[in-house]
Amino acid sequence: MRKLFLFLALATLISCNDDDSYTPVNQRIVDAFNAKYPNANHTRWGNQQGYAVASFQEPQTDNQLYNSEAWFGADGTWYMTVSDIPYAALPEAVKGAFSTSEYADWYIDEVDKVERASVATIYIIEVEQRNSNPEQEIDLYYAEDGTLIKAVQSEGAPAISPQAPNGSVEEYIAMEYPNATILDFEREGGITEVDILDGGVVRELYFDASGTWLRTETELRTADLPQAVKQAIAESEYASWQIDDVTNIVEGAGEYYLIELEKGEREINIRITPSGEIL
Repeated sequence: MRKLFLFLALATLISCNDDDSYTPVNQRIVDAFNAKYPNANHTRWGNQQGYAVASFQEPQTDNQLYNSEAWFGADGTWYMTVSDIPYAALPEAVKGAFSTSEYADWYIDEVDKVERASVATIYIIEVEQRNSNPEQEIDLYYAEDGTLIKAVQSEGAPAISPQAPNGSVEEYIAMEYPNATILDFEREGGITEVDILDGGVVRELYFDASGTWLRTETELRTADLPQAVKQAIAESEYASWQIDDVTNIVEGAGEYYLIELEKGEREINIRITPSGEIL
C-alpha cells in the first residue's frame, strides 16, 4: 500500500529542474528505489541534472536517521547516493588521517558519504578556518582507507558527478593502471578529470570530450624526486630556494616534474625532465 500511495503521489509531482533535461519519475524508478532502500522514510522526489532524485531518511545501526539523496536514470538504473553523516560514522582510517592532517583543528561543517556505481565509496569532510581573514573553506576528499584524494577550495556544495566516465576512459585506465581503483571524477568545459588510487598513490588523469587521454598528474614528496632532478636544482640559480610542491606530469609530448619553489614571499614554478634538464 505504501508503494502504491507513493507512486500515485509521484504521478502528480511537479519537480524543479536544474537544467532543460528532465526525467519523469516512473514505476521502474520507484521499484528500483524501494528495492535498494526498503526502510526509507520521508521520501520526496525531485529532478537534478536530468536524473530523478529521491531525498529520504534511512535508519542506521546507531539508530540515527541519515539524510540521503539517491539518483536514478529513467530506466531505474541507480547511479549515486550522497548521505549526510556524522563525523563519528566515518571509517576509523579516515578519522585517523584527518586527525593528523593540517586541518585537524579546523571546524567541521559537514561530512558526506558518496556511493556510486562502479566507483569506490569516498568521504568528503567540509572544513572551515573561522579565525582567518577571509574565512577559508576546504573540501577534503578521502578514500575508505584514509588516503587523502584531494583538498579543494570550497565553492558551496561539492560538485559530484553521478555517472561514471565513458567506456574509452575506463578502458584506458584498465590498460594503463590495471590494479587501480577509480575514486572520483568530474567534467568541466569538455574535460574529464578522473582520480585513481594506484598502489597507494593518487593520480589525476585528464581526458578530452571524446575520451582521449591528455595527461596524468601525480603529486609527490620532495624525497621521491629522481636524483638527477635534485642535482639539477642544487646546481641551478634556485639552489637556495625551498621546494614547496612537486607534481609529476606525463603527457603526449613527454614527462617532466613541475616544481613550485619559494624564497621569502617569492614563488616560481619550474619544469625539469627526469634526466635533469630544466625546460
